Amino acid sequence: MNVYSTYRYWAVTPNINITSDNAQLIVDVAVAAWSNETPNYDENDTLAFAISTDGGATFTNLAVYDYNALNAMSASYNTINIPVVGYNGQAVRFAIFGGSSAS
Repeated sequence: MNVYSTYRYWAVTPNINITSDNAQLIVDVAVAAWSNETPNYDENDTLAFAISTDGGATFTNLAVYDYNALNAMSASYNTINIPVVGYNGQAVRFAIFGGSSAS
């Protein structure tokens, strides 16, 4: 996802059936500035992971990473483990949001 200017991107999964009380969303993420490998995010940049139980009509944030967290990540892959507690037996959709409110 290109977090630049006023761009906002969503990636949404199809329905996934949660079959455990200890489910996790595990994602590999790499962050880098467009011109080099060193992250250089501003205070208006965000990466968020969300969940929906209504087919994607609404989402609830599971984890939100602000610019400080993004800048602390490596340009190589970072594995993020997000607990998905309280959704056992439900069909859910996960969403990843990357965006900036810069103008």
